[in-house]
Amino acid sequence: MIFQAPVLLAALAILPVVWLLLRALPPAPRRQVFPAIMLLRGLRARMTDAATAPPWLLLLRCLALTGLIVGLAGPLIVRDRQAAATDAAGNVLLVLDNGWAASPGWARRIAALDVVLDRAGRAGRQARLLTTAPGLAGEAPAAGAPMTPAL
Repeated sequence: MIFQAPVLLAALAILPVVWLLLRALPPAPRRQVFPAIMLLRGLRARMTDAATAPPWLLLLRCLALTGLIVGLAGPLIVRDRQAAATDAAGNVLLVLDNGWAASPGWARRIAALDVVLDRAGRAGRQARLLTTAPGLAGEAPAAGAPMTPAL
């Protein structure tokens, strides 16, 4: 697993501090003004002590913070991406995002497709292209017919 921003994983070191702060400093109770206080004078107040949060809540908060930190670090499970697409047995399915939002990195996408198609052609395998944007008539995306990449 590779992280795009491994520096953010250093923030995991603050989890024990967050744990201690959550245990030591619960949120302060809010004071609510109720105009019909005369109705409540005869009631007995139950004693609820908010000195510490329950352990399961602390654990849940720390797990949520851990997930946030690891998620912000950008985990990627990467093998040799291009080799993985062509080293397995069978045909190659290329999924290409061809929507309007893909235009900034279009040249890189086409270059990556060329590399994968070159490897598939050398291995004697067929390739299919699946684009993600709907067609001009609004039809759903579908994989094209199998093609043999030219060398």
